[in-house]
Amino acid sequence: MDFNQFFKGSSEQEWKEKIIKDLKGGSLDDLIWQSEIGPIDPILFTYENKYGRVVPKPDQADNSWEIAASFDCSNPIQANKEILKALEGGVNHIRLHHCSPADIKTVLEGVMVDIIKTTIFTNEANFEDLSSVLTAFDAESITITASPIAEGLRTGSQTNLIGDHFTVNGAYLADLGLNLDHQVGMMLAMGHEYFLKLVEGGQSADLAAQHIAFEIGIGISYFPEIAKIGAFRLLWKTLMNEYGASNAYATLHARTSNFYYANLDINNNQLRGTTAAMAASIAGAESIEVLPYDHNLSEKFSDGLRLAKNIQLLLQEESYFNQVKDAAAGSYYIEQLTDLLIERGWSYFQEIDKQGSFQNAKENGLIAATIKADIDLKKKDFNAGELKLVGVNFQLNSADKITEEAPSENIMNANRLAQLKAH
Repeated sequence: MDFNQFFKGSSEQEWKEKIIKDLKGGSLDDLIWQSEIGPIDPILFTYENKYGRVVPKPDQADNSWEIAASFDCSNPIQANKEILKALEGGVNHIRLHHCSPADIKTVLEGVMVDIIKTTIFTNEANFEDLSSVLTAFDAESITITASPIAEGLRTGSQTNLIGDHFTVNGAYLADLGLNLDHQVGMMLAMGHEYFLKLVEGGQSADLAAQHIAFEIGIGISYFPEIAKIGAFRLLWKTLMNEYGASNAYATLHARTSNFYYANLDINNNQLRGTTAAMAASIAGAESIEVLPYDHNLSEKFSDGLRLAKNIQLLLQEESYFNQVKDAAAGSYYIEQLTDLLIERGWSYFQEIDKQGSFQNAKENGLIAATIKADIDLKKKDFNAGELKLVGVNFQLNSADKITEEAPSENIMNANRLAQLKAH
């Protein structure tokens, strides 16, 4: 059927005139968004992406993803109870932190590790012992990994790259409040450093690329966050291809960023988590984790973990986000954002690379200066009302009081922004 016989075509000029009329005295320039990555023009009648794109999930027919949750294993018996409860509720990817080799069997008791994706984060002291203990499980779904560069950034300590599998912790960068382009550039630099270390240790380019995983933080800027994932994937593939790696697809675990989670009117955190999870799923993340709305409270509510998991179940089972793969393909707006992030992310990666390594860039002050500048800009925008967070600096709940609670590892989050404004 030829729909042109039913609908009259409109020229670009006619569309512009219609938009100007609807603006009631405004101009098209009023619609340009001054974002953290530069001015964004939303009025696009056509756009050709400059750098191509990486189609997400090339080996899947649909857009299904793993529903992930993280667990602190310092108390192995309690961690095991929480894991089993989460698995009963629909979680199918567990991410374990602070696991000692002596306790790992207790933590995983009753877990069907042959079908449940299990990612265990460790450090250089426990890597070999943990690997030895886990050989008894004989399960390909278990991965032992480490994020020493992000850990060194968090603690200020020297980075030692020990192990045969690494995870680029971009979620920590998002938690710090870094701009999207700087997140992309730093993730590339971290991954590049891990890659060179693995190749230096005797792995082939293909194997080294496969032994690097990525955890990316997703904030509340819906379309830019979709573009961020696309930009990173293309840049990583481009970088790995330069080293001859044929399988350079970046498999991504996406986690909602804690930077925008607040302790004021905290139910809004569920909306922030939903927005981030939607962006991550549309962008094609292989695994998604939504932080509970009470994540930053010292005393948790009983429903936090359940509701965080249910957000993803709703997206998959009722909204069918898992049915349409690469839903953002062909969007002029997202392609424009992706190209901008490719350019700016690559430029910042080159700044780091000129220092010789991420560790050198940290020691020389480049990383700290970038973090400070990005956070200072967000403080300024927050105090000026340009950055609006419902319940924090916009449409406040009069029954709420500012609390001093905030995770110590965060330089800044929405709750801290509120404190700064108050003081």
